[in-house]
Amino acid sequence: MTEQSISLERLEETINVFGSFDENIRIIEGEMEVSVVSRDSMLKVSGENAENVMYAVKAIEALMSLSSRGEAINEQNVRYIIQLVRSGNESQISQLAGDVLCVTAKGRPIKAKTLGQKKYVEAIKKNVVTLGIGPAGTGKTYLAVAAAGAAFRAQEVNRINPTLGAETYNKYLERGNIEVAPLAYMRGRTLDDSFIILDEAQNTSREQMKMFLTRLGFGSKIVITGDITQIDLPADKVSGLREAMRVLKGVEDISICRLTESDVVRHVLVQRIIKAYEEDEERRGPKKDRRERP
Repeated sequence: MTEQSISLERLEETINVFGSFDENIRIIEGEMEVSVVSRDSMLKVSGENAENVMYAVKAIEALMSLSSRGEAINEQNVRYIIQLVRSGNESQISQLAGDVLCVTAKGRPIKAKTLGQKKYVEAIKKNVVTLGIGPAGTGKTYLAVAAAGAAFRAQEVNRINPTLGAETYNKYLERGNIEVAPLAYMRGRTLDDSFIILDEAQNTSREQMKMFLTRLGFGSKIVITGDITQIDLPADKVSGLREAMRVLKGVEDISICRLTESDVVRHVLVQRIIKAYEEDEERRGPKKDRRERP
């Protein structure tokens, strides 16, 4: 049996880390096969496996650090911290306490919750065109819309897609600040001072993607999101998103961000479902696919 101790300095941070009915600590105990007990001003972490005890201590200390910076602790970030610790990336955990991207109409702050999401948000801020590729639940569209709202409020752009509460959205829609349009409607247009989002881009054709990208005007940003595992095009059609990933790689002011199942911020089961499908594809081996791969 191995045991390590953690000093508890601030009660409010300890309560935040433990969660309601100690739910966060129970996750760590279950994942690491350890026991965590609070005694006086110390946490005692014990278990049969010394490595698991070490991982549990690192995870709890990381959560304490996040809590001290005002971060809310929940199941999603507890499980994510455990992943980072197990993969030897605990040194990057401090980066998770990032800046608020924007605040919703109900006052809820929106920020990146994983390292992949943080890189994605930073890419959107830094580049003119950003491609966000990843599975469902990784926040591709959600964060793009939040970034659009932040850019609009900062008067960096004059037009955006839907991103605000219903009342505010309708007000800006009437003024012409917000526009929702099918991709076909973009032909022949140039959009200046706009934040433009193309969603579900994996189902665009090669021609549609090129047409969309060339609508870019002065003072505008483009974010393109999609999941290349969910292409619904006929087998003989090339995905515009796949081709853009290949053709635009290395082009200045264009960033290609790949999000993975580790960046999923929905129910933990979504991560497991995505991983199960990926493992199944690997077991089945390469398959014939006439759509070009990047």
